[in-house]
Amino acid sequence: MGNPNKKKEDPNLIKTPPETLFALLVVALLVPLLLVGFISH
Repeated sequence: MGNPNKKKEDPNLIKTPPETLFALLVVALLVPLLLVGFISH
């Protein structure tokens, strides 16, 4: 309860930075492309 460092980490975990959201979007777009590539081969 007396750890200020842990309280600072929680907001960062709850607040998802735009970088992680962009990475998730890229992955979501690449996964189907990879699946189609494997199926076509």
